[in-house]
Amino acid sequence: MNYQINELRLTYDISYIKYLVKNTFIRKKMWDKALRGVIAAKLVEPDSEELDELYEEIKSNIPVKRIEVESFGTPKNKVLALDSNVVINHLTKGVEGFYSNGIFDLEKLGNQNKFVITPSVFDEVEEHVKFMLEKRRKQVEKYKDFKFDDMKEKIYSKLDRLKEKYGVDIKVDDESLTGIKELYSNYLIELEWILKGKLMGKSLSHKLRKLAQREGMMPEDGDLRLLAEVITLNENRDMGLLSQDKDFTNFVGPIKKAFSVEIYDV
Repeated sequence: MNYQINELRLTYDISYIKYLVKNTFIRKKMWDKALRGVIAAKLVEPDSEELDELYEEIKSNIPVKRIEVESFGTPKNKVLALDSNVVINHLTKGVEGFYSNGIFDLEKLGNQNKFVITPSVFDEVEEHVKFMLEKRRKQVEKYKDFKFDDMKEKIYSKLDRLKEKYGVDIKVDDESLTGIKELYSNYLIELEWILKGKLMGKSLSHKLRKLAQREGMMPEDGDLRLLAEVITLNENRDMGLLSQDKDFTNFVGPIKKAFSVEIYDV
């Protein structure tokens, strides 16, 4: 399916996606993949009655499961794994040319907790930093007095310090993702709502690229691996996960119940 959606992103030819949804995913009751395929196709043909009918058929076969709402307040005496959005906000804070919303006061949280950053997060952050800096370089190259190299050096210096201070060595394999995917598979309608929110306002090519990064309606691989890393670390220490990502924060109750990991967004 990743291949087909990547082809769609490049050619905008969705006939094969329609065929795949109707003759493979729906027939085999692979509702998560069917739903993602139709969402992708509707981005290109939003007025297609055929796609509307497929969408309704798929949705009618997906049960809606209530999510247990739970909040753990402000973390205390925890080892907090930082999600990529938290790390990126910290990297850009105080750097000229970038805006940081600063939703998390890491200095204050650090007084009562310890932080770790896992390999999957560093991988995602490094990719985002490359993209972010290239985009910013193109925006500011016409301003001769803007010191782009200084800005770049400042961000990478902060990243190196984070690696040295908070980096943790933890490896997870694909098998460790199975239970996590099983949990999320119970909440496909919620995942659809979250995904559509993330796509809102993006260009068509960006939307299709984001869809191509997912297996069915599952969160992106980096998010699944981060949760697997935190679950593994939780076996030997009292872990929590600090994140703004709705793929985590909207599932606080189910994640705690299934894996004994607490998600914090304050």
